Amino acid sequence: MKQSSSRYWAKLIKSLRYSLHISQNQFSERLDIDQATVSRWERGLTEPQYEMRKILHEMARDAGLATLGDLTSIVKFSPFPMILVDSCQKVHAASMSSGFKTNQSVIEQTPPEEQAFLQNFTDQLEAAGFWKGDCPKFDYEYSTETETRLAIVIAITIRGEIFALVQKAW
Repeated sequence: MKQSSSRYWAKLIKSLRYSLHISQNQFSERLDIDQATVSRWERGLTEPQYEMRKILHEMARDAGLATLGDLTSIVKFSPFPMILVDSCQKVHAASMSSGFKTNQSVIEQTPPEEQAFLQNFTDQLEAAGFWKGDCPKFDYEYSTETETRLAIVIAITIRGEIFALVQKAW
């Protein structure tokens, strides 16, 4: 748990700094701390304390970085088939029309006849560098015997982690 938490703060702080277009030194000056502390946070060696965490979350919100809660509400109430998944293929939010359930993997919820499409889809995302942040938008077309479908995928960084917002387009 500690390692995961440190990774979270490292990613959030890097994302926040990059979105503000400032160096570690400039970031540390804004927070009235030393630059070495920011460096340790970004490498995951230490984590900010509770009060600093609140400040960092406020800064992220002010910088326009979405929170997971903000996005899950949008996805849940979408009339379109839409899901929000992480790089481990865990569903964090799903619209009613998607047929998916939250807190379960996409693989578990994909019918056997669509597993090959899912594998191809995930392979293409990986090859495009999607989970590394190299591909902000990805269109995936797949065909069955009777129809061709399109899925549109948007990369969204939330608290330093990349999520895939996937919408089926018929």
